[in-house]
Amino acid sequence: TRCTLPLTTKSNAMLSSSAWANCSATAGGCTNDEADMGHGMLSAMIRQIAPQFFTTDLPATLTYYRDKLGFDCVGTWQDPPLYAIVARDEHRIHFRSAEPPAPNPEKYDDELLDAYLFIDDADALYAEYATRGVEFTRRLANTPWHSREFVVKDCDGRLLAFGANPE
Repeated sequence: TRCTLPLTTKSNAMLSSSAWANCSATAGGCTNDEADMGHGMLSAMIRQIAPQFFTTDLPATLTYYRDKLGFDCVGTWQDPPLYAIVARDEHRIHFRSAEPPAPNPEKYDDELLDAYLFIDDADALYAEYATRGVEFTRRLANTPWHSREFVVKDCDGRLLAFGANPE
């Protein structure tokens, strides 16, 4: 038999069990014995993952994330700051000063996302960001993959998608 991943958290609740089954079947799936191998014995749980984004202007990035996206600065390191952490709703993003990456001309046409943020209410957050003057590269809409989402272009050109499970 093929295995499917259980829906156990709010963050992955957007995918239905049939979507997981389709992903499993597409990837070749696994037997129940293979699914249990090693995974049932894990004792430490990953509670959260925080992306680390690079920026050429840390003060401007911190100001943007505070004023436009509603994040609070948790801390900065070194003087002048070379590293910082921002947080909103118990989720953190790390920033590090670095040289700019090589440009990718297809990034915006192909909507190559830098992060996807699972949210509770896409309409409310979209309205909040619209009043703050955030630049949207994709307007709020329902998607064929059963999500209500929008995409923001931040001050450093990163694409952040925000999505919620439509009720």
